[in-house]
Amino acid sequence: MTESRAVSPPGTLQVLAGQIEIPKFTDAASRDRHLRRVVTLVGAALERRRADLVVLPELSSVPYDEHLGAALPVLAEPLEGPSFAAFAALAERFGVNVLFGFPRRADDGYRICQALVGTSGTLLGHYDKIHLAN
Repeated sequence: MTESRAVSPPGTLQVLAGQIEIPKFTDAASRDRHLRRVVTLVGAALERRRADLVVLPELSSVPYDEHLGAALPVLAEPLEGPSFAAFAALAERFGVNVLFGFPRRADDGYRICQALVGTSGTLLGHYDKIHLAN
């Protein structure tokens, strides 16, 4: 089903941004439940208010706490892993760009990564912090 969305007037950008509650967890199944919950909440907000860009916090897919370092082998993902899949589906459904953060598994360790998904659900780009996540 293709959804028709209104477009912002030229020169304007409608942004939906906010903090999200992230429960404490250290396993992939809990991460995936959290992602489904965030997608549901953001989707509900997009039903009420159109946006061109959704901005989620750094490491929005996992708890950013004292347990993260030990949990990275389980929670870190490839660039187009579970977090990407969840937010790509949201982006495509609502015709919105989505910026989200997650721990990325790199060849030489782990990174805190921000990724941008376009309105068609494709990866537009990503940025890795220079230092390791832990």
